[in-house]
Amino acid sequence: MLPVGLGSNGAVLWEEWRPSFCDPGRGAGVGWWYEQDHAALSEFLKLLVSAFTDPDRRERLWMQMVLAITAMGAPGYLEHRIMVGFSGIEHLLCQQLVLSGRLTDESYRKADAANKLQNVLAAASIPAGIDGALQSAIVNLATAKKADGMNLDGVGAVVWTRNRLIHPKAGKLEAYQYSGLLVEVWLLLRHYLVLLILHSVSYQNSYRDLRVLQVMSSTTVPVPWANPKT
Repeated sequence: MLPVGLGSNGAVLWEEWRPSFCDPGRGAGVGWWYEQDHAALSEFLKLLVSAFTDPDRRERLWMQMVLAITAMGAPGYLEHRIMVGFSGIEHLLCQQLVLSGRLTDESYRKADAANKLQNVLAAASIPAGIDGALQSAIVNLATAKKADGMNLDGVGAVVWTRNRLIHPKAGKLEAYQYSGLLVEVWLLLRHYLVLLILHSVSYQNSYRDLRVLQVMSSTTVPVPWANPKT
């Protein structure tokens, strides 16, 4: 924070007594918006107020936001955050697929969880792939499972990990065999959940990539549906 330049003999040649870092001294993963980006927050609040004028929509959106906030960084274990975050995902999937009339209750219950989430993400132009630069543990999981005949993308890794936490196989806890997997799945899960909530209210501005922990707090990117990749 206060750099000092030393000469070859160890003597101090120069000093800079001024703050070079102006962003808050904390992790950037707490919220999806940069606190000093007033335009982004203003847009979201206007959309949120509009959405809350519909009583039915308000109740669903409120619950999804509560689950997302709790999963974002609530005190407790990663396992708890993953389970709460996945509950938010399931709430959104039911709204998007059943309440919209795309699936019946019966067909929804029978459908594969990963396929349901992949379809909803695709409709929102949210990528479901694995980013090897950010998700080395998920890459390791996908590589190991490919040898068993499974093809996991990011969604598949989230669903697999959640299922292994809820329904562990006898004699072993598979989710713990991949170092760093729970952290990456938690980050990816909250990334999906927050983006789906923002998409549901038609937000078009920038957000923090919640898959990333070590980044300047002011680093934001456009939501993927604002400039979808072809």
